[in-house]
Parts: sequence; structure tokens; C-alpha cells
Amino acid sequence: MKFPEQIFSQAIDQAFGLAVLHSIWQITLIALIAGILLWVLRARSAALRYMVLNGALLLSICVVVATFFYCLDYQKPLFQEAKSGWAAQEVAALQQAPAPTTIAKVSPQAVAYRQTTSPAQWSDYFYAYQPLIVLIWLLGLLAGLFRLMGHLSYSRSLRTRMNFEVDPYWSELLEQLSRKAGFQKPLALLESALVRSPLTIGWLKPAILFPIGVINKLSEQEVEAILAHELAHIVRHDYLFNLLQSFTETIFYYHPAVWWLSAQVRNEREHACDDLAIQWLGDKRLVYAKSLVAMQEMAYFPQTQSLLAFAGNNRGQLLQRVQRLFSPQTFKLNIMEKWIATLLVACSVAVLAVAQRANTPEPKPLNNPVNPPGPDLYSGIWQADFFKDSVCLNLSSGHRDQRWMMGECYPQSTFGSWADAEGNVNLNFSRPAGTLQFNGKIEGAEGFGKFKFVPDDSYIARLEKEGIQPIDQHLMIQLFWANFSQNYVSELKKSGFREVDADKLVQLAVFKVDNSEADKLKKMASGLSDATITIDDLIQLKVANVQPEMLEAYRERGLTDLDLSQVVAFSMLEVDPGYMKSMQELGLGAFDAEAMTAAKVNGVTPEYVRNMQATGIKGLDLETVMSLKIHGVEPKDIKALEAAGFDISDVETLLSAQIHGIDPAFISEVETWGFRKPTMEDLVSIKIHGINAQMIQDLRDAGIQKLDISDLVNAQIHDISPEYIRKMAEKGYRFDRIDDYVDLKIQQMSRRPR
Repeated sequence: MKFPEQIFSQAIDQAFGLAVLHSIWQITLIALIAGILLWVLRARSAALRYMVLNGALLLSICVVVATFFYCLDYQKPLFQEAKSGWAAQEVAALQQAPAPTTIAKVSPQAVAYRQTTSPAQWSDYFYAYQPLIVLIWLLGLLAGLFRLMGHLSYSRSLRTRMNFEVDPYWSELLEQLSRKAGFQKPLALLESALVRSPLTIGWLKPAILFPIGVINKLSEQEVEAILAHELAHIVRHDYLFNLLQSFTETIFYYHPAVWWLSAQVRNEREHACDDLAIQWLGDKRLVYAKSLVAMQEMAYFPQTQSLLAFAGNNRGQLLQRVQRLFSPQTFKLNIMEKWIATLLVACSVAVLAVAQRANTPEPKPLNNPVNPPGPDLYSGIWQADFFKDSVCLNLSSGHRDQRWMMGECYPQSTFGSWADAEGNVNLNFSRPAGTLQFNGKIEGAEGFGKFKFVPDDSYIARLEKEGIQPIDQHLMIQLFWANFSQNYVSELKKSGFREVDADKLVQLAVFKVDNSEADKLKKMASGLSDATITIDDLIQLKVANVQPEMLEAYRERGLTDLDLSQVVAFSMLEVDPGYMKSMQELGLGAFDAEAMTAAKVNGVTPEYVRNMQATGIKGLDLETVMSLKIHGVEPKDIKALEAAGFDISDVETLLSAQIHGIDPAFISEVETWGFRKPTMEDLVSIKIHGINAQMIQDLRDAGIQKLDISDLVNAQIHDISPEYIRKMAEKGYRFDRIDDYVDLKIQQMSRRPR
């Protein structure tokens, strides 16, 4: 393969190549010195260590740039002197050499030129491949620059896409912190649908982004702690330093020492911001640590390292930060605080072991729908996908320990106009139980934002009048989505359902059993044998999707005395009238609802019954067919046994063969042992007692030549092994029948002292 002879010019290629090679030991030395300084300054502030590390990165760039210009200036005269052609001839000689170890004869000028730059051991290799070295470094640099530009573009898009202003209360809280920190520039606080953890973007016009909906799920103290941390990033100009760090990583992407320095910079940056934030908060370390754990639990997906995220980019870093908050080097704890700190760290490890809960917990009832003592289930985030005639809406609300989620598609006409000409959403969706207020944006075919549910006071008053307690947020949300009227409970009571309470009302709302549906189900159930129909019965009928025409069809098939549980079972198991008709026409005799359900549960189909009847088995009834199906007996198994000479009319024979795994192959194997036409009982005994060909051969080698299946069974039962036979022979007992050894063993056992 022929490599490029030149990228820029010989002098520039030479300088680039030498700068890259020298950077290996130069940056390694800088990193070593920085590591020593970190150890010396381990008891000093994180801000000081952060500046040392950034200085090391900046020094790395300066040293390598200086090396490049030094090599460029030093080599130019030599290259100008080489214009006579000797250098080109020597390089060509190297490239045409048969092997890398073959060194062409060079001139004195070339020797002097090479000695000015490198030792003789690697000079030939370097000069032959220096354009390739420069090319590889440039390709990596370009890839890194494209990646860095992508991160910067993404960071810019975060400021302009899918975000909106937070509630004024939080903006005022940020202003108070800014005044305390002495920060005078305008500062934006936004909620974004594109981030998973609070982060800071921008330098000239900084902004703090919160994941949409998260700020309302945290306590005021937790939000204040997060804002203090992000404000510390802004005050310390970390966004600018982060750009320097990213640029250094891009240039020296090949250098492990730069990776190490960059990792230490990230750690110390977060530590320094933690220290500054705690200083502004008045040493509220426990609150701050809880905020770290809470946000990391919510940050299911890590942010790119070019962004400054509150929770960090990995869980190990978070645990280190939590532990550092309670380090004895920082301040002394009293006994109670030490216990609290230890417990908090342990809990953080347990929480961070799981990236996301596998199951969403059921919401717990609250006591007051207006001023709940726990998480607010009336507010949350929404996301919608818009199609030509429908909109698919997803809502999520609640705290990390208590939430509800809903997803459903509706016709476009359900909501009316969603947004104005600029895509801003300010929609009120009203139903009897209250109003759902949507705020947010629509971009293309996707919408996002926050929602808030405002319950209707008159609706709550009507529920209280009907004796419904407690009226919590969960109940009101379910009643809203079910679209029940204010008269829903009173109409239920008029229909005879007097046992309505809050729990049953939630169930009715979840399955959307409105008044008309309740009346229809009650009328349908009146033809069943049950004495009374309860609300639980209504829900069962609704869940099972029992329809009136199904009951009529069951009666036509002769099932006139059905109760509710049987009808529900029929519907859940899909015991439809067609299945009943097919089974009844197969001549299996009369059977009731329980037998029909059992047949369906065990997978008995009309086709299976017809195939069994085709084998010639006489007198099949439903119970026999179910027994055969349960044990996995198939028509092919029956035909195989019939071909082997067995009577297939005996169902017990068929079941024994299937249960013990007796098939034609096993029967043929037993016959090779010398037992012609064994009975099913013999075959079952062989299977049960584990008799095999090796056991038979060992007994014959021990002197027992006449063996039948009963002898083998007795030998297994009484442990008459070849070893036992040889042992008895040494004592003078020699027999040619197993029964004699069985008698001998029984006598020996009876003589043993008790």
C-alpha cells in the first residue's frame, strides 16, 4: 500500500509529526506533575485543585504548540538546503526498499539532517511514515471537531426548542440566590422536554434548564439546592472552561493522560460548585445530598459530557459527592448527624442500583383534593402526537414515590383547537368533574408541556352529599377521565346499587361503567341464577365483556341455569356458542357448564376429539378425552402403540405409556435385551425401576443367565448387584437364579441382632 508522501509541505508535516510524538512524553510529564500537586493540595479547596487541573490542560496545549513552531523554525533551513534533491532521493530510497529494516545508502547531508531531529534507531521509520502519522492525527481531529460542533449545536437547540418559562415563584427564588451570589447578569430559568437532569447552558446569556415537570415534584429546599449548584457553575464561568476542556480532549484524543486530567477536572468542577452552593445555602448539607439523590434517580439517561448537569454523568461520581459532603475534613458532625449522613449514603447506593423502576406503584389516597399533604397529583407533564383525525395524548403526574400515568387516543374534535399560530398551547379541557388546563408548545406533529387539573367544587359537594369519603385526588382524576356526571352516584343508587363508596367509585371510573352501561349490565344479569347483582358483579361483567346476545346463545345450547361466575368464565376463556355447538355435536354425551369450562381450560378442541375418534377408541366421553389431552396423548402416539401390538381400546394402557415415556423405540430396545413382546405392565416396571442393558449384562457376567423381567425387578428392589453376587460366591454361596439370592439376603437380614 502506497502512503501519501506529503500532506501540507515537508517542513509542516515534519513539525506536526514531531509535535505529536513529543506530546506523548510532554503531556505525561504535565499530568504527573498535576497529580503530585493534587496530592499536595488534597486538604485545600476544590476550586484551587480545579484551577490547577485547568492550568495543566492549558499548559499541554501551549507546550505542544510551542513544540510545533520550534520544530518548524528549526527544520526550515534544512529543507531549503535539501532542495538540491538529496532529501527526496533518500525518502524515495526508503520507500522503495524491500523491507522496513533495509536501509539505503545515504549521503552525509542526510545523516546530518536526521541526527538533528531524532536518534538513528527510529529515524528511518519516522521519516518514511510521518505523512501517515500526520494524516491519522488530522482525521481523528476532524472527527472530534465534528463531534464537538454537534454538542455545541445541540446545546444551542436546548435554549430554543421544546422549553418554556417556569412559574414566577421559582424565578423569584433564583433571583434571590443571584443577589446572594452577587451575580448581576440576566439569567433564564426554563423547563425543557429534552433534558433528564437540571443543567446550565450558555456563557454570555446563561440559562438553567429543568426537566419538564420535575421542578414541581421537588420540595422548595431541594429546588433551591439545585439552583444554587447551577448558579455556581455560571458564577465560576464553568461553561467557558468546559469548552476549553472539550477542545483539549479533541486535540489530544489519543492521549490517556489527557483523559485522566479531563476526568479529574469534571470531578473537581462539581466539588467546587457543591462547596459554593452549600456556602450560599447556609450549610444545608443534608438537604443538598437529598437533592443529588433525587435528581440522579430521575435522570434515567445520562447527558452528554459537554453539558453541565446537576446530577453528574455517572452514579459513582454522585456517590463520591454525597460522601464528600460529610467528610470530616470539611466540618465536624455530632452523633445524630453522623447517623443521618451514614443512612443517607446507604440509601443513595440502594436507590442508584436501579436505573428505573420496573413497575409503577399504585397511587395512595390523599385526604384533601385542594391542599394535599403529599405529592400533587393534579399537575404534571403531557406529550401528544398529532395525526390527521386524532391525537394520542400521554399524561404523567406525581412524585417519584406516587404517580399516575394515562395514555389514550382521541378524535381531534374532542379538544378543539390546541395551539395558536405560533404553536403555543393554552387549552382548557372541561368535563363535569373539573377542568384540565394544558400549557406548552406544539412543534410539527408533536406537542409537550405541563398540565394542571382544577376540580369542580360543585362536583365535590355533590359527592359529599352522597356520602362519598374520602374524596382524594386519585378519585377526582379517575372521575374526570370517566366523564361521569354529577348525578352519577344518585342514579346508581336509584338503580339499586346502594353500596357505593369511594373505592367502588374508582373501579367503576377506571372501567368506565357509566349509568347507561350499569343499567344494561343489570338488565342482562337479571336472567342469571344469582339472587342479587352488586357493583363488583357489574365490574366483572364489564371486564369480561359479556354481551346480552351471548347469554341468549348459551340458553339456546341448553345452558339455562348459568350463574354470573360461569358466564364470566365463558367470556374470559372464549367459550363461545360456536365452540359449544361443535362440542355437543361430537357425541361425547351431555355435559354442564363446569365440564364445558374444564374442556376449554385443558385445550380440548373439536378437532382433537374428532382425531381421537378416528383412531378407533370406543366409548369416548368428555372426561376421557380431557384425561388424554392433559397427559399429552396424540393420535400418532396411539397409532404407534397399535402398530407395536398393544390394545388401544384400553385407555389406561394409553395413559401409562404416555406418562412413563413408552414409545416404539423403547419397546424395540427392550426386545433387543431378549424379552419378546413385553406387556405394558412389564414396560412400566422397567421404566420405574431403571432397568437397562448394562445392568442385565452385568448380572449375566456374574453368572445369572436365566433372567426375566420379574427377576430384574426383584434384583433392583433387593439390591442384588453383581458385587453382591461375587461377594456371596467368595463365601461359598453360588446360585443361578435371582430368587435364591433374594431369599439369602432376606435370611441374612433376619439374623442380624436387633
